[in-house]
Amino acid sequence: RIFLKDGATLSSYGDYARVGDHVVLSMPLGDVQDGAVPPLKLVTIPADVVDWPTTERYAASVRVAHYAATRGPADFAKLTGQVAWALNAISQTKDPNDRLDLARRAQAVLNDWNRTSYGYKAKEAAELTALVDEVVSGLRAARGADQFQLNFVAHVAQPPSMPLMPVPAAREQ
Repeated sequence: RIFLKDGATLSSYGDYARVGDHVVLSMPLGDVQDGAVPPLKLVTIPADVVDWPTTERYAASVRVAHYAATRGPADFAKLTGQVAWALNAISQTKDPNDRLDLARRAQAVLNDWNRTSYGYKAKEAAELTALVDEVVSGLRAARGADQFQLNFVAHVAQPPSMPLMPVPAAREQ
């Protein structure tokens, strides 16, 4: 949805694009039958009529909901599997350098998750990150490290969710 400053909304099929001082969107023209793509009309509107804070919050909510309903669960299962594998491999590896390398790779996987998951399972990912950070610190200390490395990583919290609106009726379109 594109929220306008006058309180009206426009339906967009997929993401909109800001092009200079205009917004381009695909507006659906008709009912969606059995998940089929409705007829679409390419529409251009001036960017200055858009309520950008509301539109961007709503778009983030739609992305989070879509990710959670589609790829999120499988991606999170893959992530936890990778971290579990790394922790198991660390416990079975004798070489201290290899152990630290495994832990750092697990850290990198978790940091990548925090950047790309739209905040899905952010709390659980932060807990895994803290666990792996503790393992890295312990491995470094066990090697006699006398220097410390600080990594500042901003964990993405789930964006404030706006309630998703129902599919617009033909009249609203």
